Amino acid sequence: MERVEGQQITIDGVGEFFLTKGPDSILLWQTELSQPVVYAEDPVVVNILLEGNDKLEDVNFPLVQQVVSSLDDFLLKGVSFLREKLQSEPDFFELDETEAQSFLEEPIETFPLYGPGLTFYTGGNWFIQFAEGDLPICDPYGIIIAFKGEEPVEVENLADSDEFED
Repeated sequence: MERVEGQQITIDGVGEFFLTKGPDSILLWQTELSQPVVYAEDPVVVNILLEGNDKLEDVNFPLVQQVVSSLDDFLLKGVSFLREKLQSEPDFFELDETEAQSFLEEPIETFPLYGPGLTFYTGGNWFIQFAEGDLPICDPYGIIIAFKGEEPVEVENLADSDEFED
């Protein structure tokens, strides 16, 4: 992806986003958060992804601000949702019930997921992608917890995804 010189926007309470162009008609506005958050040792990358005819003004900016200002809460909410699915469907995570139970015994604040990043779309859809984790399903591309507004709605397996190349 290539940064577009001079193209930037500022979202109050979030920061300055810089535009990069992706393949086809993908535009990605990106910033890094410097505040410390649970599950992250490095700055959290926040993306606003536009595809095709999507318009920047159709992004729910108050939602972006809310998520960033309460990021730990949303990360914990997403991981709590993932844990519920882990308990009810351990095979989705490539685990048996005994293996799943050992993960569920971990405190939520130290659940073994690492490197969260956020991506927002138009219409209030967004996701947390953990780049790494100790769950087998996290290899090789991590795992996604998708949200609609403030609520997590799905856990997505990225194991069969194609590798993205710049």
